[in-house]
Amino acid sequence: AFAHWQLDDTYTVEQVAGLLVDMVFDELYVPEFTGAPQPMVLGFLIAGYSGGQRDAEAWLVVIENASARPTPMQAVRGDQSGWLAYAQPEAVSRMLNGSDPALLPKVLAVTDPAHHSNITAAFDGERRSAVVPPMPLADAIHLARFLVDTTIGYSRFLLGPDTVGGPVELAAISRHEGFKWVSRKHYYSAEFNPRGRA
Repeated sequence: AFAHWQLDDTYTVEQVAGLLVDMVFDELYVPEFTGAPQPMVLGFLIAGYSGGQRDAEAWLVVIENASARPTPMQAVRGDQSGWLAYAQPEAVSRMLNGSDPALLPKVLAVTDPAHHSNITAAFDGERRSAVVPPMPLADAIHLARFLVDTTIGYSRFLLGPDTVGGPVELAAISRHEGFKWVSRKHYYSAEFNPRGRA
């Protein structure tokens, strides 16, 4: 029934993102949330290497309601490098961009438009680059873990419920080794997993 989901060597990451929409939106989301007064918003970042390509790319799929079939949007082109934070970006943005992501629009809304380019330049000057294209994969893995841990700690110590936390699963995708798990949560404590099975 799902033979069309098999990929050959000419697949693209965009095609995979489209297949995710077929499965998650068409098969699961629409039947569950059609007519729901407050549908659940879901987001997916699909990243990797298209068949035969040298550079990775990423596509974003955001599902907001059952009446609007999402179209994958390219979030990262093959010639780009950097970091992205979704769902709970505030901690990472404050640390690496120098401010909350909502601050610049608020400042621009209450200032003379003649000064907007200078204000935007001042905000841009506070950004810190934590990623460079030749960054070793091990460093990228450590950075990803640090950013997740920072977000967990930030969320934990704010007033209100913890919105980020729990065991963290981490994987890396490289052109030569493909998808590899770096760390996975155990469904039982280590004493019940003496051989380190993931």
